[in-house]
Amino acid sequence: MHRPKLIALLVALGALAATSDATADVCRTFQPRYVLSLDEVPTSVGLCDGLPFTDTVGGDFKQYDQALRLSRRTRVTPLLFLEPPTEPEGQRKYLDSNPKAAAQRAKIAAAKGTRKWRLIRKVVSAHAADKEHVRNVVMTGDLLYFQDTAVARYAFLRLGLSDFFDDEVIHLRRGDSIHKLRRAGDDYVFAEGIRAGQTARFVVQDRAGVRWQDVEPRLGWDMDRVRRRGGFRTARATGITLTRANGFVTLPSGESLAFSAELEEDEIYVWVLVPKDRWDTVMKEMEKGRLDAEVARGITLAGDAMVDEKLRFDEPRTEEGQQDGALRVAWREAYSAGRETYTFNGDSYRVFLRDGRPNVPQVCVDFILDTVERYAGGWWGNRDAPRAYTKGRVDFSDLIDNRRQVRKLVRFARDSPEMVDMHEVPTAEQMPFAMRDGFYQGLHKLAPELLPGDVIIIYGLRDDGRNHWHSFQVYETDPMYGFPTSLIGNAGVARIQPWDDIMKSAPARSIRYRVRFRSDWLTAPATVSER
Repeated sequence: MHRPKLIALLVALGALAATSDATADVCRTFQPRYVLSLDEVPTSVGLCDGLPFTDTVGGDFKQYDQALRLSRRTRVTPLLFLEPPTEPEGQRKYLDSNPKAAAQRAKIAAAKGTRKWRLIRKVVSAHAADKEHVRNVVMTGDLLYFQDTAVARYAFLRLGLSDFFDDEVIHLRRGDSIHKLRRAGDDYVFAEGIRAGQTARFVVQDRAGVRWQDVEPRLGWDMDRVRRRGGFRTARATGITLTRANGFVTLPSGESLAFSAELEEDEIYVWVLVPKDRWDTVMKEMEKGRLDAEVARGITLAGDAMVDEKLRFDEPRTEEGQQDGALRVAWREAYSAGRETYTFNGDSYRVFLRDGRPNVPQVCVDFILDTVERYAGGWWGNRDAPRAYTKGRVDFSDLIDNRRQVRKLVRFARDSPEMVDMHEVPTAEQMPFAMRDGFYQGLHKLAPELLPGDVIIIYGLRDDGRNHWHSFQVYETDPMYGFPTSLIGNAGVARIQPWDDIMKSAPARSIRYRVRFRSDWLTAPATVSER
């Protein structure tokens, strides 16, 4: 942080002294050992001893809590708005000059539930050639904003960026990260960065515009920006203005510390209240939290790639009894033999996707282990590469007997604390999804144990009268409370889903385990045997 900015911030917060020597004694800027992919927006974090943090009042916390409730059934970008979003001046002018659009928007606003969704869908369909009209009727400025559960769910499932734009290049703002997108057929894909080439989804509370400048002004706080940079588990604001936030951050150990943040131009400066004699200890925890978050992002990015590939669940179209898991064996034989297709029970399947990437069938636990191996550098070669599996730092074939069974993953996790951290949900808290309120109360209680990339294992009766295991991963957690807002896995096809969609197929099942592959193990060099 530049010294003039540091002095100015200390004065603004009411620092006890403003001389250079006193400033050095009061605060120390956190300088992480490594620059990570998490550091994509300019954010600085420091620790301060004895700084009088003043309270800030403001923030639409009811709306934030409602967004978390929506996340049970749809995908939401959690944002803390200063006040409920309203139509900006440009949209009001458009509606004032276009009575038909104004009438449609008013009708949608007055409706509820599925009727509201039908009206939205009608506008999107009837005005497919006039995207400006659709945006001004359906969106709130550049924001995809719904608080109605049914509408938010349908929007996630059935609306895409191409329903609102037909430009060759647009910009998507998710929290404080702005992404350049380019048109690709009927979709938009990320034009650059770590997700380049992958299809972009339009998530509730995302913002989108043709120009970068359209989505640049901030409407509220993305608390994930504070959380990521400092390696905190959570960053909970208790009050905000457009340029200031106060609240509490949680360290990986669970300890809670007061913080204050200030926005200057496009950079946020975060100061955490910590006694000077604990600075080194707290910064070590922050380093660990950053490493955990970086590994988690690597694992979920590997999952993103498989979602983009739409890898199918390993269940034959035609089965003779129970044959889940048989396709991957047939696929590997065809892949190694240099074939383009293979046949199982009279049905034909492709070895590769149309773009040449391997079309690998997966049962649910395959998805879990594949994401970790793929993050660690292991995966199958494309059509134009040698037909071989490139080994990475981790190979579960060496570690788990019959790696394609969830119960074997549970056994491995229990027996390998040096590689895996496992949390078992107490029996009294194993609430089935059929008891919906109790299930979500238990999930909120479990939230402090959950991070992106964690494996969730559920167990219980299905409609065949037998107990079944299922596994998936936490994809995103909200930054303020750590609640898992979206999940990723393979049950039919690789995809990102909300809780209701995963659990409703077997409501008698409950959460039994949380499994986390240790970041210190995954980032250490490893020797793997030939596959």
